[in-house]
Amino acid sequence: MLFNTPGFVLFFAGVLAVNYLVPKRFRYVYLTLVSLLFICFFNAKALASFLPATGFLILLTFFGAFVVERTKSKAVLFSLLALIAAFLIVCKATDFGNVFLRKFFSLAGKGKDFSTMSFPAPIGLSYLTFQAISYLVDVYKGKISAQRNFLKFTLYMLFFAKLVAGPIERAEKFFKQLDFKEKFDIKNVQSGLLYMLYGFFMKMVVADRAAVFVNAVFADFSNCGGCVLFAALALYSIQIYADFAGYSLIAFGAARTLGIAISQNFYMPYFSKSVGEFWRRWHISLSSWLKDYVYIPLGGSRKGTVRTYANLMATFLVSGFWHGSSLNFVAWGALHGLYQVFGRILKPVRDRAKLALRINSEVFSWRLLQRIVTFVLVMFAWIFFRSNSLSDSLLYAKLMATKPAFWELTDGSLLKFGLDFKEWFALSAAFFFMLLVDCLREKTDLASNFLAQNSAFKWICSILFALAIIIFGVYGSGYNAADFVYFKF
Repeated sequence: MLFNTPGFVLFFAGVLAVNYLVPKRFRYVYLTLVSLLFICFFNAKALASFLPATGFLILLTFFGAFVVERTKSKAVLFSLLALIAAFLIVCKATDFGNVFLRKFFSLAGKGKDFSTMSFPAPIGLSYLTFQAISYLVDVYKGKISAQRNFLKFTLYMLFFAKLVAGPIERAEKFFKQLDFKEKFDIKNVQSGLLYMLYGFFMKMVVADRAAVFVNAVFADFSNCGGCVLFAALALYSIQIYADFAGYSLIAFGAARTLGIAISQNFYMPYFSKSVGEFWRRWHISLSSWLKDYVYIPLGGSRKGTVRTYANLMATFLVSGFWHGSSLNFVAWGALHGLYQVFGRILKPVRDRAKLALRINSEVFSWRLLQRIVTFVLVMFAWIFFRSNSLSDSLLYAKLMATKPAFWELTDGSLLKFGLDFKEWFALSAAFFFMLLVDCLREKTDLASNFLAQNSAFKWICSILFALAIIIFGVYGSGYNAADFVYFKF
C-alpha cells in the first residue's frame, strides 16, 4: 500500500483512532498486528516474494541473537552476518528470487507453467537486512540484550511506518519505547499530522509532477538536446528531494502520532556546504549505519591517510551497491567517494587560496557559493542514479555537454514532455513554496511555532493546505500513483 493513496489515509485514520484505546501494555501487540495487516495490502506477487524472504530473515536474526549473546563468538557473529549479506546480495544481484518462486509454484501447481511469471524483489529488503546486521552486532557488543519477545522483535523489523523505505532504526532506541511509559501528549499527534500533511504536499504536488517530465525525457534522452537534458536532471534533483523528504516526513509523522519516535532521516540536504555535510543530511540513518558498521570497523581515519581514503571509497561503494547491483549505482557510490577523497586532499589548497585571496568564509556570499558547488556535484551524480545503466549514464552526460541546443529554451521543447504551461507554473509555485518552508525549517522549529498559534489560524491553514494538495496533487483519470523512489531499495 502506497502512502500517497486514499487507501492508506483511511487505513491510518483507523489505526490512529484505535491506538490510544488499547492499554499501553498491549499496544506493541496492536501495532504488530496493524503492521502485518499493512503487509497484507501488498499485491499477491509482492507478498509471494516478501513473506518467505522476511520470514527467513526475522527467524534467523531473532534466534541467531541468542546464540551470539550466549557464546560471544566472533565466528558465530561473522557467520550470521555473512549469511545475511549473502542473502541480500543474491536477492539484489541475481534473479534467484524469481527462479526459486517459479520453481516452487510450478511444483505446487502440479504441472502448470509459471516460467513466465515475474515477481518483484522483496519490498524493503535492504532496510531489513541492515537492521538485522546492526541488531546482531549490538547484541555481540553488549549494547543491548537479545530481545526475548518475538512480537516486539517482529514489530522492530516490520513496523509499517518504516517498513518499505526506512529509516534504518537502531534496536536499542526502538525497544525502549515499546513499554509506552510516556504520558499521552496531544501535541505529538498534532505535530505528527502536520509533518504528514507537508510530506503529502512534497510527494504529490512537487515530486510526482516533476516525475512526469523527468520520466518522459529519460525514456528518450538520446533524442534530446542539452537544455532539455539539463532541465530533466535539475527536475530529477528536485523530484528525488521532494520524494524522499515527503516519504520521510510521512513516516516520521505517522510514527509520532502513534507514540513512537523514529529517527529523522532527511534534513534539507541541498543546504549543505560540502558533500560530506550532504551525507549527514541525506538518508541520515543509512549514513550513520555505514559509518558505524562499515567505515569505523574498517579502521575509519585511525590507520593513516591512504587507509582513510580507501575506507571512504569502500564505504561509498557499499552504499552504491545497497541502492542497486547495476554498475550505474556502483559508479554513483564511487563518485561520491571520490568527492569525499578529493575534498580532503584539496582542503589545504583551498585554505591557502582563501588566505592569499583574503576571502572571508563567514559571509553569506561564500556560504552560498559552497552550497551551489555542492549542489552541482550532487546533481551531476544523480545522472548515474537515475539512468538505467552505466552506458546510458555516460551517454546522457556526454550529450548534455556536447549538444547544448540552446534554442530548446524558447521553441517550446520543454512543453513536449508531459507538462504544459499551467503544469510548469504549478510546479514552479510549489517548488518555491517548498524552498521557503525549508529555509524557515533550517532557521527555526517551524512545526512548534505553527502549533503555538491560535486554534482558528491552525485549522484554517491546515484545511487550506489539505485542499491545495487535493486540487494540485498529481492524480486523476488514468493516473497511477508513482512509487516513492526509495521503495525499490
